[in-house]
Formats: sequence, C-alpha cells, structure tokens
Amino acid sequence: MFSLYPYQHQACADIDTAFEQHDAVVLCMPTGSGKTVTFASFIHSAMQRGLRCMVLCHRSELIRQAVGKLNELG
Repeated sequence: MFSLYPYQHQACADIDTAFEQHDAVVLCMPTGSGKTVTFASFIHSAMQRGLRCMVLCHRSELIRQAVGKLNELG
C-alpha cells in the first residue's frame, strides 16, 4: 500500500461518503497532488471489499501511468 498524505486519505474518505448518495463520483485534484496514487489506493481498497471500479482517461499515457500504480498494489 502507498503512504498517502492526509489530504489524500481525506479524498478517499470523501469518495466513500459521496458513493453513499450517488452512483458515480468524480475525483478532481490539482496537478501534482497525487491523483494516481490516491485513486489507485481507493481502487485497491474497493476491490478488497469486492467492488468493481472503472478508470477513464483521455490520454493513453495516463492509462499507462494508472496501470503501473495499480499493478504496484497487486
């Protein structure tokens, strides 16, 4: 598991809370804030709970980056 900063932990908690009220949630964070690490950690946690996740990106290099981080988590 990655070591997340407190604001990244809070983002994951906020996503969990948002899913209690909505079917789809968007994570929006500034450049350099660790979006890939944050959502990879969230997805890892969700999959351990038996949930399915989908990541959408508009650039193939972003997909490669995301796949790399998700592979690091297994």
